[in-house]
Amino acid sequence: MSDLGWVKIGLIKAKDDCYAAWADEILDYSGLPYSKIEDFTQLASCDVIVLFGYGRLSPSETLAIKKWIDLGGRLIACGSTWGFDESLGVKDVGLPSYSKTKLVRPSYNDRLWPEGCPSVVFYGGQRVGPAGARIVSRTPCGHPAITRYDRCFFIAPHLGQTVATLSMGRSVETDGIGPGDGTVVLEDGVRRAEDGTNLCFTTDRTLPQGCSIPIFEAAHVDILREVLYRAMFEAVEASGKPAYAIWRWPENSIVTSTVTIDCDSDDDERVMHLHRTLENHGQKAAWLVTPPGFSSDVYRKLRGWGDSVGLLYQVSDPDKAQEAIKHQSMQITRAAGVTNLSVVRPVDGGWRGLKAPYSLAEQIGAGLSVAKGWIQPGSSGFTFGTSCPFFPVFPEGRRSTVAELPYSICRPGVVTEAKACQALIAA
Repeated sequence: MSDLGWVKIGLIKAKDDCYAAWADEILDYSGLPYSKIEDFTQLASCDVIVLFGYGRLSPSETLAIKKWIDLGGRLIACGSTWGFDESLGVKDVGLPSYSKTKLVRPSYNDRLWPEGCPSVVFYGGQRVGPAGARIVSRTPCGHPAITRYDRCFFIAPHLGQTVATLSMGRSVETDGIGPGDGTVVLEDGVRRAEDGTNLCFTTDRTLPQGCSIPIFEAAHVDILREVLYRAMFEAVEASGKPAYAIWRWPENSIVTSTVTIDCDSDDDERVMHLHRTLENHGQKAAWLVTPPGFSSDVYRKLRGWGDSVGLLYQVSDPDKAQEAIKHQSMQITRAAGVTNLSVVRPVDGGWRGLKAPYSLAEQIGAGLSVAKGWIQPGSSGFTFGTSCPFFPVFPEGRRSTVAELPYSICRPGVVTEAKACQALIAA
């Protein structure tokens, strides 16, 4: 262990795990500085180590970490035990990894579990049995899923697989499967964002008090990330070393919100009405428009208000998507008198291909995508498991330069019930 200076956190990612590439996106969001460990002679300088994904180390590397733990190191294993069952106080039960299951809410208060959070959906992760560790949360079948033991923590859910599966959704090639209760209509031949969610409309929605339509009330991705961050902060605290974390919301806010407006006409009166509503709340907006866009007078007003201009695009032929979006982007930027568009979104949010919307956005210089949203009341909430911005990680491991911002509330009080808005804001 290092004797002086700031606490040092090391990250080891599983080499043959495609979902391990999400580790940097997930850990960056915590605000805690960390470094990737590739040379195991660096272990002595680390106070906390995070093992991420389905991993296994060589005998010499395993021995080095065990010695490091004996000297006071604090280990967090996420996704699998990496062979450190004894140090983690659990044991492999020889069963396949999880597909989709849940974390059961603890029956007692524990610092690792975010206060008031419900049960949480997750994908992937090693099944283990108890072997001395204190169990914070189990799966419905009784297997330990979050544990603590001495200076070590085990988080069974594979956060990389869960974040990729939920927040990225799936390519919207065809209609999804709706709940059958009429609250959401998917089987209509229209490709929407809702068709791409990997959550279930039947089992993953809840009905908040005072609401008439169920919503996706649990932000599963955000809750799971917080579990990992809590383990990291507790390990840092136990090290006794000073630490710092970057707070990413402006002016030390505990929450922040964004507003985008989809427009397909240049009705000056409607634009002014929406602007006055936003101005009353001190809120700026990104106006997403379809070509040919607004009149030059409207664009001048938007620039004067300090609002942003974005593109609401539609591609009829996926094979010509690149050409189409470049042409539509050029139409809007010239009309609006801007050099590039800040935000992009496909009409109805119906995208094809996991990488396509971000690759297209990169090509026209946009910085933000709002493709992961919805437009039907029964899809309200955390339809993609999160309300936080993230940079998608592609299968080859590259992080997109375009951030995705999933939205949780659509037309508050009109599409999203007022009581549902309250529940989502609280979550």
